[in-house]
Amino acid sequence: MPSALPDRRPQWAGTIIPMGPRQVIHTFRFLDFTGQFPALANVVEGIADWDVPDVDLARGLALTVLPSTTPYVLVQYRTPIASSQKFGDATLPHGAYLHIATSVQKGIVTICPRAPLGVIIARLKPEAAPCLLGDHIYEFADAKIDLGAVFKPDAVASLAEMLAESQSSYDRIVAVLQFLLANLRSKKPDPIVCRAAGNLRSNPSLRLGLLAAELGVSERHLSRKFKTVFGTGPKRFARVARVEHVLSACGSGSGWAELACSCGFTDQAHMINDFHAILGATPTHFFRCP
Repeated sequence: MPSALPDRRPQWAGTIIPMGPRQVIHTFRFLDFTGQFPALANVVEGIADWDVPDVDLARGLALTVLPSTTPYVLVQYRTPIASSQKFGDATLPHGAYLHIATSVQKGIVTICPRAPLGVIIARLKPEAAPCLLGDHIYEFADAKIDLGAVFKPDAVASLAEMLAESQSSYDRIVAVLQFLLANLRSKKPDPIVCRAAGNLRSNPSLRLGLLAAELGVSERHLSRKFKTVFGTGPKRFARVARVEHVLSACGSGSGWAELACSCGFTDQAHMINDFHAILGATPTHFFRCP
């Protein structure tokens, strides 16, 4: 674990993730804090603090978490939150929860706080998430797994207590990163699966045969090993990654056809089909929904 950090605030570079509109689109920035934790640089993609102590302001939020390839670790320090998951015309309500690991793979998850909101969210790189969550990442897909079932319950309780007593986002974020660092597993994940996931995230149009050849294995071998970790084959993973690219690029001003081409789809119809299969809505319908 690192020694005491210097009392300064780093110049953060982060990714703005849209968290869905009620009246206005609210965004939270996932910050790159791993420069101070080099051992986490290849594991944690970003971290955010949703800090809304005002109850009326919190109740006015509708936070939308969209499908992605990335797992998340959530640690709360105020009132437990509840959420719901919508796919097409079906909506599944979730009960209240505190400290969890999860991965949104399908549909649209909406969090509507009913009390002051406070939660640290660490966004993990899927290719390295097994270093924290174990070899079977598929167990977290569209599920909320209590952190006490992943890490030592006493350690999770101690972290939650520390967050409740912290006075700033900086201190809370550092506490969670220190917790993740202390809980890195000594066993390394399968290097073939890790490289495959990383390559598909950066280039989801990469053909499976070419990817397998680059990794020195057969397509069948790669698919089998990939499914063992992620619970889905590399083709399905690439499908989610392509939609993720569209969601990240939606504010670029490009037209649908241009977006489809730049994000690895064969054409606009291909993008619409994948969007509907993963979010339960077409791109046009999703982006115009209030």
